[in-house]
Amino acid sequence: MRIDGFSIQGSRPTQQDAYAVGTGGDKAYCVVVDGMGGMIRGDEAAQRALSASVGVLDAGGSPLDAVLAAQAAVHRWASQGGILGRTGATMAVAAVNLRDGTLEWASVGDCRVYLFKGGRLSRLSLDHNVSSEMVLLGRGPVPGPAGEMITSFIGIENLTEISTSEAPLPLEAGEGVLVVSDGVYRSLHEDRIAMALSRGSDARGILQEVEAQGRPYQDNATLALVIL
Repeated sequence: MRIDGFSIQGSRPTQQDAYAVGTGGDKAYCVVVDGMGGMIRGDEAAQRALSASVGVLDAGGSPLDAVLAAQAAVHRWASQGGILGRTGATMAVAAVNLRDGTLEWASVGDCRVYLFKGGRLSRLSLDHNVSSEMVLLGRGPVPGPAGEMITSFIGIENLTEISTSEAPLPLEAGEGVLVVSDGVYRSLHEDRIAMALSRGSDARGILQEVEAQGRPYQDNATLALVIL
């Protein structure tokens, strides 16, 4: 099994992304949190969300439990500081049960969860933004920045939108899960990521390909993965 994760610094003056990989109970987990740069103290919101989620995962809790713990921690901190609704983070969490090889996951916002299977990458999570909401309503995607506006995030006053696995998903040897911030998939096509994984690349190798794109305003990019 391979479990790893790396982050690269983007163009922002502070590092907004945070991640963790580890094991808790009988599970291997990975977490990616992206502090919302357009909000107050998004980097601190990300760190608080990460700390709360890792505490749950280390104790053997589920990805959904981890997301709910992150929401409670950031909500409490933001309320005490008078910035509720004006700070926050997006996040994705995945955990693989090491006894039976099944995958569970949960996400909020536009961090994503991908399944790596058969040499291909398939997105499991749903983005929580205006464009996705319009698609669900049958109105078609909304192009440009307006469609990318986040509709659900860690630290929102009432968290009602969480994308999560409905049942554990069986994995086989060589298959796995990736969690990424938007700086990854906006820079590197999913097919390129799948090719890199098929060659045996780790998270660091994939992020080197992100950097190789040479984007002048590269967003912070973070990727963590578990491969059986």
